[in-house]
Amino acid sequence: MLRALRSFAGIPWTAWTVLAVVVALIATASPMRRPPPLSEISITDIALYRAITASVQAGGDYYDIALSEQRAHGYPTRPAVTVREPTEAWLLAALRIDWLRRAVLIVLALFSVLLVHLALRRDGIGPATRVAGTILSTSGLVFLLNPAAPYLHEVWAGFFTMGAIAAWRPNHYASTVALALAACLFRETSAPVLLIMGTFALAERRWREAGTWCAAIVIFGLTIGLHLWFASHRSVPTDGLSPGWLAVGGWNFILATTKKNIVLSLLPRVWLGAVVALSLIGFAMTRGPWERRLGAVVLAYAGLFCFFGQPYNDYWGFLYAPLLPLGLAFAPRLLTSLLATPTRGLIMKLKM
Repeated sequence: MLRALRSFAGIPWTAWTVLAVVVALIATASPMRRPPPLSEISITDIALYRAITASVQAGGDYYDIALSEQRAHGYPTRPAVTVREPTEAWLLAALRIDWLRRAVLIVLALFSVLLVHLALRRDGIGPATRVAGTILSTSGLVFLLNPAAPYLHEVWAGFFTMGAIAAWRPNHYASTVALALAACLFRETSAPVLLIMGTFALAERRWREAGTWCAAIVIFGLTIGLHLWFASHRSVPTDGLSPGWLAVGGWNFILATTKKNIVLSLLPRVWLGAVVALSLIGFAMTRGPWERRLGAVVLAYAGLFCFFGQPYNDYWGFLYAPLLPLGLAFAPRLLTSLLATPTRGLIMKLKM
């Protein structure tokens, strides 16, 4: 019995916690309740963002256009957070043609995958894990084959987040801060990355880095404040009101978001659940400073998606879909930890 317990000693408490939470979520999973219909939405989100981009490209004011288009097609405009930040529309309008927009997004995605590969090699990770991690990180690229990819704010934010975390190094964090801030300017739901990275810097007493993250948080706070101010001052009392995003979708909504990685979406539901659970546990087995930041971001998004997101918000999964399969590269450490003590005991006996 004592030997069996020792075999679990190498497993960190974070992995046990994640395992317990995942088991609890699976055991209590129930179908998500759909909220009452907002109104008669006449076009898809992609069509809405295309129309906004086309009007901005023609020289219109973003906020006037965005609220006008959302009203015209039955989308709510209250509260102000229902209006997307203007960064994507301004960028796509400046690029002007679709093939160039897709090319820029593809370059960003490939750059992020390259940074992941370099981070895995720099962190002293074994060759098998490094190769597996690099291959798994490319799974998020498949969606770029979809012509609609440049029009989803979460896709841009997800690859900026991927690049930001992979670019981090001790005492070399300027590019990480810049990329993470860019992710937030495309989608405000990337803000947890700023908070997590800043918290790690504080915990590790990297004071200059912590100050830089605080400055990034202030910059983001000012920009999102201005955005909300502009959006709220163009709304009227008769505008549609969003029902909110607190839905407590639990495990079912987490699985729905993970399907935004197209490779994962091809799996049957039972296999998808097993792969996602294994991936999350893999992130909890991370060791080095870069790995721990990576794991914290993915686990934080999975935790948030337990509570926030209506069924039709599953596209939020693009925020962490490029990163999610990376957990599978770290998952074998769980088996290694379980076998470490029994194997060591067997070797000692053979030597005797």
